[in-house]
Amino acid sequence: AELAAAERSELLGVVDALGERAALSMDRELWKAGQRLDLATARLRPPSAQWRERVHRVALVESRLTVAAREALGRRAARIERLAARLRPPAVSAARMRVDALEARLIQAARRASESAEQRVRACIQALELISPLAVLSRGYAIVQDEAGRVLVDDASLSSGARVRIRLARAELDASVLAARPLPD
Repeated sequence: AELAAAERSELLGVVDALGERAALSMDRELWKAGQRLDLATARLRPPSAQWRERVHRVALVESRLTVAAREALGRRAARIERLAARLRPPAVSAARMRVDALEARLIQAARRASESAEQRVRACIQALELISPLAVLSRGYAIVQDEAGRVLVDDASLSSGARVRIRLARAELDASVLAARPLPD
């Protein structure tokens, strides 16, 4: 029993020592956690302060962007001025002379085309006048039609007493057929 009591007292001593060590370790961890909590509490600010800081940061960014944009515009304006200085003014007088010359050529071409068209129209009119039935009539010929208005080229459809219409250059005659005689070939 003594042996069991000794072992028990030793074991109780080990358990007490381990308990003390665990308590010390927990005290240290609690102290560290408290330090972290104190630090986090010190860093934690009210929301209004956080918003003021954000507004301030936005204002800083806006001013930087404004300055950067003005500088970029200034650089581009300077580049445009350099490029504009390199440009030569257009040769207006030379271009005007070319336009005037082209205008004169266009007028001549239009006049020639108009004259050519007039000549073609006159030639067509002359050709039509040569074959016009009225031109044939003015040379002494006549156009003879039966009562239905058909032009007669022979006596096949005529008989004595048939009514015909005769067209001359300046008159029309109504006539009756007295006799029909075919012509020899």
